Amino acid sequence: MTGRELQQKVKAEAERLGLDCDFERRSKHIRAVLRRGSRQEFLSLSGTPSDHMALQASISRVRRIARELTTA
Repeated sequence: MTGRELQQKVKAEAERLGLDCDFERRSKHIRAVLRRGSRQEFLSLSGTPSDHMALQASISRVRRIARELTTA
């Protein structure tokens, strides 16, 4: 899996959960900016994810952030 594929899957999951998602380049990592209204959270992604587990960990963090932004 490439970094671009990881970004696409994270963005799709964030949009499914009702979050706006943008990406910023940070040296060797990519930072996802997840927003709901005026609140935002950051999620660091590896620029070169190694396996399926990297995807699953990123998706679970997106879901956790979505819950936090919804309940607070």
